[in-house]
Amino acid sequence: MTYDHQTSVSSMQNRSSPNGHQDVRTAPHIDVLTLETLLSMIQGKVTLPGDLSYEEERSVWNSLFDGHPAVIVHCLNIGDVKAAITFARKQGLPLSVRSAGHSIGGYGTNDHGLVLDLSCMKGLRFDPILCTARIESSLTWGEVSHALQPYGLVLTSGDTATVGVGGLLLGGGIGWMVRKYGLAIDQVRAIELVTADGQLLRASAQENAELFWGLRGGGGNFGVVTAFEVALHPGGTVLGGMMCLRQLRPSIPSQNMPVFTWMHRMSCRQKPCWCLRHRLPLFPPTCRESQC
Repeated sequence: MTYDHQTSVSSMQNRSSPNGHQDVRTAPHIDVLTLETLLSMIQGKVTLPGDLSYEEERSVWNSLFDGHPAVIVHCLNIGDVKAAITFARKQGLPLSVRSAGHSIGGYGTNDHGLVLDLSCMKGLRFDPILCTARIESSLTWGEVSHALQPYGLVLTSGDTATVGVGGLLLGGGIGWMVRKYGLAIDQVRAIELVTADGQLLRASAQENAELFWGLRGGGGNFGVVTAFEVALHPGGTVLGGMMCLRQLRPSIPSQNMPVFTWMHRMSCRQKPCWCLRHRLPLFPPTCRESQC
């Protein structure tokens, strides 16, 4: 969620804080007492420029985005999320939401704004009988898979274990089991989120149905999603590896057809869940200098 008005942060002020921060550093346009009020309301950690951990905590997976936020709030619960959103709105700060920090587009950081970091909210509850689960946004898909695997359950998701639940589910979710079970977003049954005005809402087909429709594929600008309720499906044992075939002659396409026919037949079977990635030579093949 990003607010329209941008604010700039220039020089920093130093001041002692009654809640444990040795130095409270904030931009001149942010009232120091207001920031101290935020610190007193947040149960999690608040990181400011100049703190020892600031450089590490401001970084994101995609190093092309080198944001320098004015405040990083590590939320422990819904109350922290509400307080951070309210503070950003009243101070006119850009607000970026970070779940696992794996955003390719760099949405988990900004310059001179507030980063709402959900990395401490990793709750997971599931019912192996009803095959449902409630998963919080900052879990990674590797963590979700490891928790469900002993029960033979799975949720179709992305193909990278370090990707976060929040970003992928709000964007759609194409993964290894997409052909058999559909997109990850197809399994979402309800969403819990805090809106820009600080309200905690639940969106589903029965509650706030239009909001639920927009959240499933519309991205994160409807609010800060804290948890998802999803449907699970059987996973079983998954075997993975690489299959290497002999080098084919690209100049004779007919030689390739038996391989593609076999792959097609295997991937269309109903019981196994196949995910095939083909690595093909260039047509025509490139010519190395030693061979020209």
